[in-house]
Amino acid sequence: MSSEKKLGFRIGDCPNVRKLSALAERIGEENMSRKIRVSTLGGENLTLPQEEGMEKAVEKMIRYWESRLSRVLCEQPDLVVLPECCDRYVNFSPEERLEYYDYRGDRILDYFASVAKENNCYVAYCAVMEEADGKNRNSTMMIDRQGRVMGRYNKHNLTIDEIDMLGGLCGRDAVIFDCDFGRVGAVICFDLNFEEIRNLYKEKNPDLMVFSSNYHGGFMQNFWAYELRSWLVTALGCNNLSGVVNPVGVNVAQTSNYRNWLTKEINLDCFVAHLDENWEKVARAKEKYGPGLQICEPGQLGAMLLSSDMEHVTMEEIVAEFGIAHIDDYFARSIKKADENREK
Repeated sequence: MSSEKKLGFRIGDCPNVRKLSALAERIGEENMSRKIRVSTLGGENLTLPQEEGMEKAVEKMIRYWESRLSRVLCEQPDLVVLPECCDRYVNFSPEERLEYYDYRGDRILDYFASVAKENNCYVAYCAVMEEADGKNRNSTMMIDRQGRVMGRYNKHNLTIDEIDMLGGLCGRDAVIFDCDFGRVGAVICFDLNFEEIRNLYKEKNPDLMVFSSNYHGGFMQNFWAYELRSWLVTALGCNNLSGVVNPVGVNVAQTSNYRNWLTKEINLDCFVAHLDENWEKVARAKEKYGPGLQICEPGQLGAMLLSSDMEHVTMEEIVAEFGIAHIDDYFARSIKKADENREK
């Protein structure tokens, strides 16, 4: 019996497998590697005496980030993630912040755009920005390798203070940035508490999420990564620790109290499977491909992350070869079976 008949569905019809296939097409057939370097920088509580003026404030902020970015640009990252409101001064009153944002305009955005272009990397820049309607948004702007703004994600759930003191408006939707290495989504700070925005992202199957924040989020970081089956790169201000979480919720890299920056290589050619029905299939695949197939099984969860370390054999091909079911497809069939056999 074919693996597709055993599974009860056509492998090519699974959205999670189609995502792998689309990613392979973007990268190209000659080099199937989907490893990228991601860099994250924690933020500090910068202050500036108001009497120094707005021009000084903008100039000082650019110099600050020039110094900070030198820590990671030497690693030749594909993506740099910055903290929430990364260009603000914490000692400014709400009125002073609004004055500063108005004076700053796009100058710091333009600076980060030049960084992206000069270093051939993407930059996720989070700041308060005024839009055409005259209202502020707390936004993550994704800048591409050419220094162009691909689009912006507006924080879905502003805090009450953000709305009242800064005149902010909340965003409406999850936003996916189609980068050359995969599909990237963004959330900001308070968003991590709300399932509505998480469910919107789940429908869009991101490969990677960036989380710019001034609050850590605790285990919600791990939950989001696992729930979305997505890598999560965090860039946190207020002296929180930033890091990288894999799609089964494992912290694989973290900054420290001594170094609030890091660069980590991650593999987007990955697949989340449940242990049920897949034990023997994965064992056979591991026996065939050895170190070319990496397995992260965190324990207690019943799920595992499979990654291809091979240039010319992808997870899409391994999944098809051995009939390995994605965890969401397995859960969907489990729910269907349970509903068909539920007590009256």
